[in-house]
Amino acid sequence: MTADDIAALFTRSDGSYLCARWARPIVPVVFGVADETLATVKGACEAVCALAGHPMAGTDPELGANLMVFFLRDWEELAKVQRLHLDKEEDEEKRLALYHRLAAVQEEDMEDPGAALETCRSCFEEFPDSVENLRRLVKLEEDQGGAQPLLDSLAKLFELSDDEEEKNSSLKKMAVYTWDLGDDAEMSSAYWEKYLEKVPGDIEAYEKFGELLEGQDRHEDLISLYRRLIEESRAPDDVWLQVL
Repeated sequence: MTADDIAALFTRSDGSYLCARWARPIVPVVFGVADETLATVKGACEAVCALAGHPMAGTDPELGANLMVFFLRDWEELAKVQRLHLDKEEDEEKRLALYHRLAAVQEEDMEDPGAALETCRSCFEEFPDSVENLRRLVKLEEDQGGAQPLLDSLAKLFELSDDEEEKNSSLKKMAVYTWDLGDDAEMSSAYWEKYLEKVPGDIEAYEKFGELLEGQDRHEDLISLYRRLIEESRAPDDVWLQVL
């Protein structure tokens, strides 16, 4: 058979592809084995790809994974496997768990550091309210992502988190990265003001905010900031007395 003969078997009458995904790397995900067995299965997949001359990757940009392998002790377990087309509302929790599992495995794969990031971004598109995914997404974007995606993720985490300490941490990072990565002094200043209202005892925040104001030649604002710092340090129970 020629290449055209094979292509015809996977082509609709209108010329569009029926199901083939030509030249896409194989991206496996494995279920039903212990974590220490994953390396063996991965090595087997890599060996097959090497023999076939076909690429293998850590993530598929559209599907996350495109080869799912399930290990069963006996055939009776197969009857207990629920439908795999997780496209109904009641299956969303299971699909979200699969995203988390895939991202966790990919995060440990040093050969493709961007794979986990792409999986988390795909998860965010489908489950934008998943705080667990946002936490991993922020961590990965801090390591390798762009400025705007990181700021968007931090803002979403700040909005959704029920943990006040996590919300304050996200707000502080937004203040830092808006200036360091986005060069937006006005927005960074607004974040610092909001953060210092919530955490008035953070001396590092005052220092960073002061550096921003000094770099912008906003001397009146800088003087006002340090006067506020002095006033807040007067309170007998204030954390500033413990810091200073």
